[in-house]
Amino acid sequence: MIATPVEAELAGYLAQSTDVRTEAGHAAFVRNGHHPARPFQTGIGPVSAHIPKVRSMDGTPVTFRSALVPPYVRHTKTLDAALPWLNLKGISSGEMGAALKVLLGPDAAG
Repeated sequence: MIATPVEAELAGYLAQSTDVRTEAGHAAFVRNGHHPARPFQTGIGPVSAHIPKVRSMDGTPVTFRSALVPPYVRHTKTLDAALPWLNLKGISSGEMGAALKVLLGPDAAG
């Protein structure tokens, strides 16, 4: 299985708490599957992300927050920066070729 950057981030998060153990000697924090896939709009199109979950073995609430994929984010920062420019240049003046190059990159044809 290919490790994603979010999986590597989770591994680092769990590695910080390897010394924390329950009374029975088990790890206090463990992986607990994934949240449902979240779609993101990027410059190259929609992408789906699976954010892992963490569970506390002693019942205390614990939440893994990814720095790469913050909660409630549905599109990338580059797309946020491009949208006002697209509205001004692309739609109002008919320069859709230049506007699409912002979203799709310089290799966009047509």
